[in-house]
Order: sequence, then structure tokens, then C-alpha cells
Amino acid sequence: ADSLQGGRRECARCPLLVRPTPPCLAMDVIEIAIQASKWTTDPHPVWVVNGEPFDRSLAALTKNSMLEGLVAAEWGLDDPTDGDAADLMRAHRACLDAQGRVPLLICPDCCDLSCSVVFAEVAPDAGEVTWQKIGQQLSDGSVAWFPGISRYVFAREQYSACLAALSAHVGG
Repeated sequence: ADSLQGGRRECARCPLLVRPTPPCLAMDVIEIAIQASKWTTDPHPVWVVNGEPFDRSLAALTKNSMLEGLVAAEWGLDDPTDGDAADLMRAHRACLDAQGRVPLLICPDCCDLSCSVVFAEVAPDAGEVTWQKIGQQLSDGSVAWFPGISRYVFAREQYSACLAALSAHVGG
């Protein structure tokens, strides 16, 4: 029998996740939605993974309510006089070709890369993009990876579409 692991079904025949078509790998679903969040009432881009805002699901998975309400890093850094949002968009696009670490979420009050930054270790493959690890930046700049959070595997074209939507919204 299949079991449910973090909103995804795990195949009873193999340690891989179930996909709608063989082989037994499920793809996570990712999108960018424009909506308000816990601390920001103005509509803004939100990473949505498997139908739920990622900040909300991450807060539940880590049992850290302070993560709920963090905003997409690119939106928080979106300032016409600052190149940070465009730099982040370039870093995200670079992860379509080579493994890298990118900030996903930041504090909506500080809107900088030094306060409550959530990172993903991103690895591309032929038709997929994987968030291999998710973690939070520490004060020394290192990242404490959250234990027990399984990786997220997205269809490459879906991930690229999210980056395009995010870029269009933040002007990067």
C-alpha cells in the first residue's frame, strides 16, 4: 500500500515517490500566486507548493510559526534603485543549469538578506528541478538545514514558468 509523506504519496514498491506515470516518482506542483499573507496584506507573489503557500507549509513542517508570513525574497527586495531582486532572479535562473543555493523567503519587515532568510539548495536535472534541502540562514551567514524535510521535485518547465511569473512581477 502507498503511504502519505508530507502531502506526497510514497510508493510501496520502491523508496521513490509516486508519479502519475511510471517510473514511481511524483512531481511536486509549484506555482507563483499573487495574494496577501500573514504579515503583508498587500497582494504579492507567493511560492505555492502542492497547493499551499510555502511559508505556511514550512512553518507547519518545522513547527516554527515565525516562518509563516515570510515573503518571496525577490518581492521583498524589489526596489528600483537596488539590483538585489534582479540579482536573485539571475541566481534562480542559473540554478536551471547548475546546482546552487538561493534565498526563497525573507522577513517582510526588514526586506533584506540578513533577517529570517530561508534558502533552498537547488539542483537541476534533465526535466526536473529539485529543492534538495531547505534551511534558514544563521547570523554568521551559514545555513542550518531543516531536518526531516524531504526534497521537493518539480517539473523543469513548471519551475521555469514560476521564475518567469516572479520576474514579471518584480521587474527582474
